Amino acid sequence: MNTLDSRDLEERLSELEELEQTLEDAQNELDEFLRDNPEPELDKEDDSEYVKWLDEKDELESKISSAESDFSDTEREELYDLRALCEEVGGEWKYGVQFIPESDFTDYCKELCEEIGAIPSDFPDYIVINWEETADNIRQDYSECTINGESYLYRA
Repeated sequence: MNTLDSRDLEERLSELEELEQTLEDAQNELDEFLRDNPEPELDKEDDSEYVKWLDEKDELESKISSAESDFSDTEREELYDLRALCEEVGGEWKYGVQFIPESDFTDYCKELCEEIGAIPSDFPDYIVINWEETADNIRQDYSECTINGESYLYRA
């Protein structure tokens, strides 16, 4: 089963926030440079000051481009989704909330019933349990969310 844990998602959230901060810092650095260093006049006899200014500006713009490639729209969307999920889950997030893929929920419920002793270990094979219906009954205690385009359930 491919369950996710909110503590692992928190690590990814931190990574994405660092990428976002790197981009913001690069943009702020360029803005500050342009504010404090207006574009110099191009001197036909000595253009070294202009070239130096242009080189610094190009270097700062290159930092922004690099940060933008690391923090693209895909990462930005993932960050916003994880922030929203963290807020939705609330205080339990930091203690570890388990997210079960919706496609695995029936198997999860079967394992849960076996683990908690609701189904005895010597349960005869000839008795059939409708696990889909059992999962539907258990599901009412769970909330649904989407993580990276896949539906998950977590205990509400």
